[in-house]
Amino acid sequence: MNSKALSDEETFIPINDRPLGISSFELVLPLLWKELVVKRDWPIPMLWKYLSFNPSNLLGLMQEKLSIGSKRWLIFDPDEKWLNNQINLGYDSPSNFPKKNKLIKGKVIHVGLDF
Repeated sequence: MNSKALSDEETFIPINDRPLGISSFELVLPLLWKELVVKRDWPIPMLWKYLSFNPSNLLGLMQEKLSIGSKRWLIFDPDEKWLNNQINLGYDSPSNFPKKNKLIKGKVIHVGLDF
């Protein structure tokens, strides 16, 4: 199942009952931010270019762009801290769960993603 709760309310829906969608950006983005922006001093626009535009080019898809009424956005707070655990996922799985129960700095706080 490839699913991600896109709102706090959806975290209470069992994982198998959620709509299909993006998975794991809530962990990947903070880890990339820490490694590339903080440690390697990448400019922020460079990170967004590699995350937003280059994947489309690589896959031969129309390049992403922001526009009025778009639902393909997110807001990321690099200073927000959160505990990476499975409490709200609706299941407890022994599967791959990187940084389980670790404090993570950087959080996606709002999304408008539409798939």
